[in-house]
Amino acid sequence: MRARIAALAAATLLSACTTQRVAPPSTGPSPAVPVPLPTPEPVPEPPANALAAGVMVVPSRSQPAPEAWNAVKAFRLSCPALLKRRDTSGLTQAGDWAEVCTEAQAISDGAAASAFFRDRFDWLKVGDGKAFATGYYEPEIRGSRVRAAGFDVPIYAVPASLTRCTRADGTTGRGRIDEQGQCVAYFTRAEIEDGALAMETPIAWAADPIDLFFLQIQGSGRLHLPDGGVIRIGYAEQNGQAYVAIGRVLRDRGVFESGKATMDGIIGWMRS
Repeated sequence: MRARIAALAAATLLSACTTQRVAPPSTGPSPAVPVPLPTPEPVPEPPANALAAGVMVVPSRSQPAPEAWNAVKAFRLSCPALLKRRDTSGLTQAGDWAEVCTEAQAISDGAAASAFFRDRFDWLKVGDGKAFATGYYEPEIRGSRVRAAGFDVPIYAVPASLTRCTRADGTTGRGRIDEQGQCVAYFTRAEIEDGALAMETPIAWAADPIDLFFLQIQGSGRLHLPDGGVIRIGYAEQNGQAYVAIGRVLRDRGVFESGKATMDGIIGWMRS
């Protein structure tokens, strides 16, 4: 292409040196010159499994006995799912878990649990080995099976009036059927605390409304009963209302500066 353009340019210059008239250049559109498309880069085949992708086998380390014992108990709970699931990483097959799941049932102390994880598993390092973990805990608060002096904050099961229905605007979600037979939004927290569910029978009674509030946010917890017993309660449903973070509300109201709305600070503000 370059040689051809150079030849045309030379012919034009030579013509300009003579007395012959040269036709003016065309003002019409230039003919389209095909441009070759770039050759696409070949797409590499995906790795067959995590090891092929660069996950490294690393030496195992014994876990402290108490942590290892808790890990064994959690592993036992996971075994039914492990024996059925398909591991898309390619590292294991469902049948690979059968033997270790059987062995886990016979472990009875922390030392054996530590050796179990050290000796019966291949330890892998993913990425640079660093990880970010979040914590979960179950608040333990005072409660009672029946209403009594000092225990007057109701803890409800899923109320019979809570249902899924289609509202007048066409949206479907959690709600209730009002006296006119219409689907409307379910009671707000304020309405519930003001007695909207007074006809429901609570499953238990808490001693402190603030403690119960944070247990509900966490999602589950334990009630310590006056007789020394413990009841575990957990999330069952919600009222369909949008979640509103109390910390954000208090920041918007100027009660706390940004980043200062800690749980202890919020509780202190509530109690004051």
